[in-house]
Amino acid sequence: MEALDTPLAVPAPAQVLAVAPAFVARSTIGKIAAMWLPIMIFFALGFEHSIVNMFVAPAGMLLKAPVSTVQWWWNQIPVTIGNIVGGAVLTGLALYATFREPAAGASSS
Repeated sequence: MEALDTPLAVPAPAQVLAVAPAFVARSTIGKIAAMWLPIMIFFALGFEHSIVNMFVAPAGMLLKAPVSTVQWWWNQIPVTIGNIVGGAVLTGLALYATFREPAAGASSS
């Protein structure tokens, strides 16, 4: 784990939203397929997500991975900040742009 993973933590919340198609799929196979691809892309691109790290890092420590508690927190703090920025700014702006009320006096055709 590197402390410089914060840039990869910023787009992580937007990638998590990519599992939304699994909610609308009707069959079990459709749900699995809709969830599998975005999650595999998430890990293949090396994105960091604070909630995932809260499970993976301690689990690795229990399995004797060469990661100390200090190294984990040195990674966890910037990743959490990056996730907050990504969730508030990128995802928040996308939702605002999608669902905002039209400006007064704007004509809708």
